[in-house]
Amino acid sequence: MTPIEAVLRDVGGVRGRLAVERSFVAEPAELRKLMAKWVGAGWVAWTDRVERWAPSTDVERRPVAAEVALEEAGTSVHVRAEGGGWQVAVLRETVDEAGDHWGFLDRFETTLARQADGGRAPRASYRTWWAPTTRDGLVELRPFASRYVGWAE
Repeated sequence: MTPIEAVLRDVGGVRGRLAVERSFVAEPAELRKLMAKWVGAGWVAWTDRVERWAPSTDVERRPVAAEVALEEAGTSVHVRAEGGGWQVAVLRETVDEAGDHWGFLDRFETTLARQADGGRAPRASYRTWWAPTTRDGLVELRPFASRYVGWAE
């Protein structure tokens, strides 16, 4: 293990790989079919509010954005409204010593309402993946994608 790898591990880094599959969905009916298949935890932003995602979420509305950590290990789906349709990205991570990416877990406060019992708003967890790139003849790590991994409650 190199000294830099030791430092990356000391701050919680994991070695692996993140694959991103992108597609564009133009029709609301097609997006509803995709969303109806999602089983997992996450959030969805409508034009008037942000709420937790559940398999029972009403998919008849048009989301502005959504992120769901699917039950399939290491996989999440990210949706953004764009250009009269939706960009859909499926992110799949593999934690494995042969990978050339490094992932770090981050937690963020959300815009969801506080819990009914008066507790704080839930925190969302993401794994931000960094990839090596060469700049001015030096190899450095740069962030390239963050995968929603679930709630940190």
